[in-house]
Amino acid sequence: MHSFKKKIKAASLVPGRFFLWCMLPMVLCLFSTPASAVTQFRNFSDTLGLVPTGNGCYLLDGTIGVKLTNRIIILTDADVTKAQILNTDKRVTRVTELYRLACGIYFSVAFGDQNDLNAILACFTAQPFVQLVQPDLLQLREKSTQAVTRHGTEAYLDRLKISPLWKSNKGANVKIAIIDDGFDLTHEDLQGVRLAFGYDMESETFDPSPRNAMDTHGTRVAGVIFARHNGVGIDGIAPEADLIAIRHADTWTSRTVLSFYLAKLAGADIVNCSWNSKVLLQPVADAINDLTTRGRGKKGVAVVFAAGNKGRELEKNASEAALPDVITVGAADRNGHPLKFSNYGKAVDVYAWGKNVPATTTGDKKYGIFSGTSASASIVSGIVALLLSQDQDISLREINQKLGHALLQKWKVGNEE
Repeated sequence: MHSFKKKIKAASLVPGRFFLWCMLPMVLCLFSTPASAVTQFRNFSDTLGLVPTGNGCYLLDGTIGVKLTNRIIILTDADVTKAQILNTDKRVTRVTELYRLACGIYFSVAFGDQNDLNAILACFTAQPFVQLVQPDLLQLREKSTQAVTRHGTEAYLDRLKISPLWKSNKGANVKIAIIDDGFDLTHEDLQGVRLAFGYDMESETFDPSPRNAMDTHGTRVAGVIFARHNGVGIDGIAPEADLIAIRHADTWTSRTVLSFYLAKLAGADIVNCSWNSKVLLQPVADAINDLTTRGRGKKGVAVVFAAGNKGRELEKNASEAALPDVITVGAADRNGHPLKFSNYGKAVDVYAWGKNVPATTTGDKKYGIFSGTSASASIVSGIVALLLSQDQDISLREINQKLGHALLQKWKVGNEE
């Protein structure tokens, strides 16, 4: 702020210079890099490049396939308004608030022609009220699930000593947000689930139901956590918790950020993410870090991420699962040893049962089993709900301690099976 005032004072001493300095951002909006050039943007302390490959696809940082659209994401100062953003460039058609941080606001900014992307990026980068600018990216999300087969047994409930916990609580007064694809809440084992909030990011409606035959993952995750104790099918770990069902079936950065904001606004105590992205983008990381540090009255929202199923070590900033304050879950066998397909490393906080987990499914079969760190993350989210139901004031750090020492053993990495 002091340097900003000095620039104004210095410019005002020379006739015409103050006017030109104030007009510079608008000039840059009109004379900027052509859209056909390589697109570059800042992500944390790095500069990433997007190289066109044809058919509307690009390579991010030379390796990751992504798609672009006529939207960018900006982080502004906290007092910036939508009207101010709309008036920045005549090509802007829509401004949507995505996430409100303590230090600023993330917005999605739509414009008329995708070919103007580089010009729009340059324009908003030049604005003094803008802290970060990125194109809105669609990257392939990796749902952390192995094969789905026949209905299995629920031996993991006994192995992890979950059943005895139900004597005192079943997750009441806890809100669990699941960000995933569709949720079939008409399923016989999910009817009557306490739905606190439901939303579909794609259609922008309050109906998170499945949209197609492939839309099954969210229903499986929901079954592990919420399946009713009704003598039918399977038993969920925290059936009396409240569900915040957010259908987010694609990978647009803007929708991912908004998904976390909706979870926050709906009062989520836990956010289950049985997926991870190929590239960790700063807007997503900022939203997650806000939840884990400022959410739940600054006690921290428990954001649970699947470690992934590539059988490799998670490196720093490799994906959302590598963020330091999330609860990262790897997949273990019945003896608690990491399975070969599970990602591992210092970023993994806990390993949970990850093979042949019974689940609710869509379609005629109604039940099946699925394996992978998706299932492991769902189990841990359910256990965290039981912990929070017992003690609403427990901090995120204390949750991690109890997961590591009281409920689940944190095993040394040594692949088996």
